[in-house]
Amino acid sequence: MIKRYKLRRGCLYYIKEMHFRSRWQEQVYKWKLNLRGWKLEEIREEY
Repeated sequence: MIKRYKLRRGCLYYIKEMHFRSRWQEQVYKWKLNLRGWKLEEIREEY
């Protein structure tokens, strides 16, 4: 599954597209970023 995220840290932010093979892999990724002080927002495309 491909997901798009908005990573923000203070006034800095960027958009990243990630490809996860499993839900578990996604959780680990979020957890690692939280340790480094990044806030993650999932970008949901509304068509």
